[in-house]
Amino acid sequence: MLLFTASAGKQVMDTASGSAVLEPGTVLLANTREPGKFIIPHFVRKKSVRIPSSALIPFLAKTSMPDSLTLRTADSPLAQLLQDLLHGIGRQYTRMSQSELEGARNAMLSLVAGLVLGNKANAGGSDFLPMLRPRLEQWISEHLQGRALRVEDIATAHNVSPRTVQRVFASTGDTVRSVVRAHRLAAVRRDLLTSNQPVATIAHRWGFFDASHLSRIFKHEFAMTPGEFRENYHQSASPVSPVAPVGRSVPAPSSGVNETARSTGLMSPPLDDAWAPLFRTIAVPSPA
Repeated sequence: MLLFTASAGKQVMDTASGSAVLEPGTVLLANTREPGKFIIPHFVRKKSVRIPSSALIPFLAKTSMPDSLTLRTADSPLAQLLQDLLHGIGRQYTRMSQSELEGARNAMLSLVAGLVLGNKANAGGSDFLPMLRPRLEQWISEHLQGRALRVEDIATAHNVSPRTVQRVFASTGDTVRSVVRAHRLAAVRRDLLTSNQPVATIAHRWGFFDASHLSRIFKHEFAMTPGEFRENYHQSASPVSPVAPVGRSVPAPSSGVNETARSTGLMSPPLDDAWAPLFRTIAVPSPA
């Protein structure tokens, strides 16, 4: 999914299902699974955030994402809050510790989920599956520790067929395995930030074979090992300097270039190491 806000100019997104316009005062959510093209009539200055669908799993209990969703900040309090949050992150990220970035990430994902859930007519899906998904998610989160979770176990606990469980997650491009893994990794991240327990202990608690198994999966998803993630947090939380930068500094864009676009980088390696695994920089030039 792509999230856009604009501070100047205009951009049109054309897909098979219709067109969506990004301009100042709007927030645009676009599903990247549907092919389309962007048209910029003159210029646009925008912020762009790429959100892997798996990052929304703990926040969004829906069976399908909208192809596109355009909201006016004047009409939607949540859209206004989301726009303000993105602008605030842009101003404050160099002063934020790892735990503060984690909080900003979760706040952003919660607001995006709220916008989608608040627009059910655009999201589509049957009546039964959306009601079932939050129950499945809750059950998964309560049965993560030290055991393998099978589709059959989840289905039996909810008196449905394994096929129904698979359909609940397949409609958003997920699998039971990917959902369980996302919950396990979210729990690992919390333990790394809030405890001093060895990585091996955390790995065993949340269903990984050993520290090496966890490290391979964690690095694939977040571009750093659990130890590096914890070390970065402690370094950013240390009062050595009045300002705790996240990686090396990123120069501000020059005139005529879009505002820096930020991606959460939650489920894929960052394009550069200037950001924590929560946000990363992509410079997008604006046409003349």
